[in-house]
Amino acid sequence: MINKGDKVVMHTCMEAQFHEGIVWDVSYDEFTRNGQHPVVFLEGFSGSFAVEYLRKVDPSEETIECIMCDTQVLADSKGYIPGTKLGSYWCKECAVEEEKQQKILKEVEQMKITHTVFKNSDLEKAAKEFSNRVKTDLEGIAVVVNHVRKDEGRSRNPRYIVINTDENPRMIEEIIKVMKRFGKWGLTS
Repeated sequence: MINKGDKVVMHTCMEAQFHEGIVWDVSYDEFTRNGQHPVVFLEGFSGSFAVEYLRKVDPSEETIECIMCDTQVLADSKGYIPGTKLGSYWCKECAVEEEKQQKILKEVEQMKITHTVFKNSDLEKAAKEFSNRVKTDLEGIAVVVNHVRKDEGRSRNPRYIVINTDENPRMIEEIIKVMKRFGKWGLTS
């Protein structure tokens, strides 16, 4: 019987491959629905989970903590990857996400810088911390740039869509694909 507060790992199912070695906290006592197999709820897992694919973790089993998400992973499983810092570890899920992020950042670093962007709230902070002259100088530059654009027959004060490169890696990857498809992804090489 699995009860609320028990710690469990998944085994012999598809989810066990994806969440290899991860220790889950049981958030609800084992129960059955409509005469089906017993299930429990796991903290951080969407929906109920079949008890037949769970094993209670013995308190003596050593666990490793992921440096990104603090997830506990069984030390004797293959569900973690050693980090770059001595004694640090990543759960496989965070390691996959970090690998995607690094791949995207490498591609972003190759992007030719064609625009300079300042976040308005950052400008306000800079103006408060240093002087309003910083903001005034930037506003003056914007006026000059808009006159140049007008003289060239381009619209003044164009609007831009700005995506921060530390956003969700999957979203950035999709945006890069769209920009490439429309010929707007310029590489420096």
